[in-house]
Amino acid sequence: MKTEDIKKELEIILNNLSIAFSEISVENSLERVILSIESKDSPILIGNSGETLSALNHILRKIIEKKRGVDMGVIVDVNGYRKKAEERVKGVASMLGNRALTFKHSVEMDPMPSFERRIVHSVFQDHPNIVTQSEGFGKFRHVILKYVEQKELSLAKESNLNI
Repeated sequence: MKTEDIKKELEIILNNLSIAFSEISVENSLERVILSIESKDSPILIGNSGETLSALNHILRKIIEKKRGVDMGVIVDVNGYRKKAEERVKGVASMLGNRALTFKHSVEMDPMPSFERRIVHSVFQDHPNIVTQSEGFGKFRHVILKYVEQKELSLAKESNLNI
């Protein structure tokens, strides 16, 4: 499915919801398509903690999946909300990661949507002393930043390879 077709599907959804928007820009990369909506109705589109935006993103992905036959990496953003959320999450994750390193213990983060949890996991994916793990269910799913000694991490990786 072409990016213009994806954009057209989003426009249809927004028009059916009677959401006013001035522009939808498309950013295309190898792994995903980002559709950025400029709208005065952003609070309606974003919802409480981005829940409505996540639902809109889910609906668009399902429409594309049905028409195309495969799941496609599509992300919907409204007035830069996701970019701002990403920067905020990275900042909080870094601060809590420093706390885990300083006190050499695990730190639990607040519950967050899946796209924010993925950001946290990516921030620490190559960190030598912090391992991330998601726990909980539904709205209570959160990330734990686990402090590990470098030697423990190496041993854990080796043992996982031997299984």
